[in-house]
Amino acid sequence: MMPTLTLASGAGPGAALAVDLLLILACAGLVALVFGRLRVAVIPGYLIAGAIIGPHALGLVAGDETIEGIASLATVLLMFGIGMHLDVSVLRHGAALIVTAGLLTTIISAALITLCVHLMGMGWAGSAAIGMALSLSSTAVVLRILQQRRELFTAAGRVSLGVLLMQDMLVIAMLASIPILAKVQGGGAGGESADAANMMDAQNLVQLAEKAALSVGVVLGIVLVGKVLLPKIMVEASRSPSPEIMLVIAAASALGAAVATAGVGLSPELGAFLAGFLLAGTPFRYQLAGQITPLRDLFMAVFFTTVGLKVSIPELAESWWMVGLATLGMVLLKAGVIGGVSWGLGASPTIAGRAGLWLAQGGEFSLVILSVASAAGVIDASAEARTIGVVVCTLLITPAMISQGAIVARAMSRLPMAPWGSRTGLRETPALADAEHEGEEGAATSEHDATAPGASPRVIIAGFGPVGWACAERLEQSGAQITVIEINAKTVRMQLDLGRRAYYGDITNRDVLEHAGIYSASAVVLTMPDEEAVLRAVRMIRSLRPDVFIAARSSVVTKAAQARELGADEVVVEELASAEVMARRVLKRLRGLRASLGHDRELEPHTDDG
Repeated sequence: MMPTLTLASGAGPGAALAVDLLLILACAGLVALVFGRLRVAVIPGYLIAGAIIGPHALGLVAGDETIEGIASLATVLLMFGIGMHLDVSVLRHGAALIVTAGLLTTIISAALITLCVHLMGMGWAGSAAIGMALSLSSTAVVLRILQQRRELFTAAGRVSLGVLLMQDMLVIAMLASIPILAKVQGGGAGGESADAANMMDAQNLVQLAEKAALSVGVVLGIVLVGKVLLPKIMVEASRSPSPEIMLVIAAASALGAAVATAGVGLSPELGAFLAGFLLAGTPFRYQLAGQITPLRDLFMAVFFTTVGLKVSIPELAESWWMVGLATLGMVLLKAGVIGGVSWGLGASPTIAGRAGLWLAQGGEFSLVILSVASAAGVIDASAEARTIGVVVCTLLITPAMISQGAIVARAMSRLPMAPWGSRTGLRETPALADAEHEGEEGAATSEHDATAPGASPRVIIAGFGPVGWACAERLEQSGAQITVIEINAKTVRMQLDLGRRAYYGDITNRDVLEHAGIYSASAVVLTMPDEEAVLRAVRMIRSLRPDVFIAARSSVVTKAAQARELGADEVVVEELASAEVMARRVLKRLRGLRASLGHDRELEPHTDDG
């Protein structure tokens, strides 16, 4: 018998893959750690790590189809996450303005960048691919920084979120256009007539129609399964005591949809996006988003590091001036387009200036499109490397651009509103309306801030058994607004029917906490009977909100002490609370007996020896 090659045998492709992954993850982790210390976004760190260990530098990892396959899985998971985070209510209520701003800014930016690249000597197909790539901004970097700075729900933050949302949706169309650009790139003058004849051939037209019908049928099938069958499966999974079952089913749905769309010639990212979008309509979206985030981040580290393998440091060093000028030109162009379009749609100059500066960088999907375009032969390795260099440079300066938003806002505050703004009615639109009391640092009080004058206090209650229910009743009687976080789907539906805000999920899940409003909560009440879950929740809540009041429940004194050490402000120990209640009732009874006995003595005749 032939011996089976395993990782333990130290030979074979499995061992080589393990060594490559080890080098990729180890180097990515070390570089990201350094970038974290420097308070710089980690995505450029992954790219730099790949360039260092890649074939153009140290040559530790050459990159092969297996590594690229793992990296492509990251884009599928990223699109799945984008779909799950897609807030349908924003599209429904924010609607026309945000959609218009996102579409116009992306299309205009892509067109202008394409023209600039073409004037520098590149063909139209390659220029279009680079234009589409650089028109996108970084959802991951921008939203993370805005959340940390508490600026996501300011007026400029909402505009930026809307533009990023539309960009993420347009990625699907951009990826789908790459094969078309590849055909344009490959078509020569001599072959144009033959290609035209082939396109007009009746048999080819029939095949094209069949393929289109099959593609539409697969997409409709995914939507039908996602709307009818998938929610029922997730409900059954939520009843299981093993929480990982939901994650397994969600990941399977993402990969299944990706395989289905890829099988008919569509982008696998489209299928993953559809699966995530369909799950976004279920109560399990936040719990699943939090569960899949670590897995997605792991694969994203592999993806960005793998992209970095293609970067030639010597080549970038030779053309550093070109990369520098392209970086400056791209930032100025995108800031001007995004700011100008936002201003033209009715945003104040302050908001328009901030949004333009915040979104002037390249993004993670810029690298995805460049990678796909390079694999399809639309752009060559040299153009890809230089463009990746531009994206990395813009990502490196993004934190500084966001922090300098206040300076830009002050400089532009003296400019007038668009003269047609009042006629469009955009000034009154919450998504684009300026915050009247917005501070210099952008930390404006959002509509969700419970600390705003006159606002009712918001209290998050985690665990909605008898204790949580009793706490909610008492707090609502005092005027507090209650938000429920519960792992029981039936309880969540019941509370939603009663008119309460309720979210399905684990209180220790960061995504669940953020969507439940942890940043605007006045207090968090932990009533779960699980001691370890309470400790993990206290640790997570305190890391997100150092100032929020945390009240926790504990069954034993030792766990209560640990909860206080982790940051709980008040811990009710069931043993001591039971003893206190019992003692109080006994004392009440004794006082009643004593009063009764004293009354009886007064009725008895007094004696001298009494």
